[in-house]
Amino acid sequence: MTKRQDTSTVLFLCSGTFAASLRGLYNCNCVSHGICRSHSIFNKSIRLDDQPPVRPTKVPYLHLDQGQGGLHTFPYDAKDITNQVSELHWIGTHGCFTCVCLYIPIGEGQCFTAHIDAHNDYRDIREWITETDQEAESLKAYVKERLTAALPFLANGEYANNQLRSEAIILCPRREIYSLGGVKKHSTGWAVVEAVREFFRLEPGSHPTEFAQGFIVNALTHRKQMLRWKDEGMNEETMDRYDQLRRMIEEGKLSEKDEEYVDYVKRREQDSPGDHKYSKCLSDGHPEEWTLQYLQQTHSWVRYS
Repeated sequence: MTKRQDTSTVLFLCSGTFAASLRGLYNCNCVSHGICRSHSIFNKSIRLDDQPPVRPTKVPYLHLDQGQGGLHTFPYDAKDITNQVSELHWIGTHGCFTCVCLYIPIGEGQCFTAHIDAHNDYRDIREWITETDQEAESLKAYVKERLTAALPFLANGEYANNQLRSEAIILCPRREIYSLGGVKKHSTGWAVVEAVREFFRLEPGSHPTEFAQGFIVNALTHRKQMLRWKDEGMNEETMDRYDQLRRMIEEGKLSEKDEEYVDYVKRREQDSPGDHKYSKCLSDGHPEEWTLQYLQQTHSWVRYS
C-alpha cells in the first residue's frame, strides 16, 4: 500500500536562501535553524505562485531643500515620511534657477553638497540680481568665507589635486536674467558660481555649469541622475523669453492670462525625483543654512535670519 502523504500543512525552515526570501515576504525574523511553526505556510489558503508580483520600489535619497547644505558622509541614516531609513547612498536637490546647486566629492563616501540661495532685500525681480559690481564682489567674498568655515582643510586650494574633482557638479541655469526695463543682468547665482570655482580651483571651462535644475548622485559610485524639465526643448533662450514676459507682467504691460505666458509657464514644469524612481528622505540633523541675504544699509552679505 502506498503511504498517504499529508499535504494539509507545509513547514519550512527559516534559514537558507529560500527561507530568507520567505522571511522577507512574511516578515519572519526567525534566525533559528529549527522549524518555525509560528510562520508555517498553509497550502490550503496560500500559494506562492498566487501572490501579486512585488512592485519595484523607489530608491531613497537624502534631500536638501533650497538654502541647505553641508559636508556629508555616506552611507547615511535619514528619515522618510513614515520611518527611519538606514545606509542611504544617494543625495540630491532640485528646483534650481538663480540658485546654485553643488555636488563636490571629497573622499570615499564624503561630499560637500548644497543648494545656495542668495538674494537682496528688494521685493521684485531685482531680489535675485546683483545691482552693482561691489554687490557681486561682496557676495563672492562671503561665499568663499562660508566655504572656508565649512571646509577649512580645503581653504588653501588643496582640492586642485583631488582625484574626484572630475565628478563635481555645478548647476545654475539662470546666471543672467532680465531685470525691469528689459535689461539682462547677472543673477546672484553668477557670483556664487564664480566663488565656488575660485575656492575649489575649478578652472573656467573645466566644469561647465550644466543646464539642469537638480540632480541625485550616488555618493559612493558618483552615478548621477540629472533633473531637467518636462519639456525636452527647454533651453536658455526659452527661459529668457519667460523672463521677458514676466517682467512685462510686473510692469503692468501684460496679463498673467496671456496665452503665450500661460504656455511658457507649462513648459517650465520640472522633472521630479519621483519621475526617475527616487524617494525623498530628510536629515534628522540640522543642515547648514545656505540662504544668503544682502543688507542694503551695511552693504554686506549675511546668513539669512
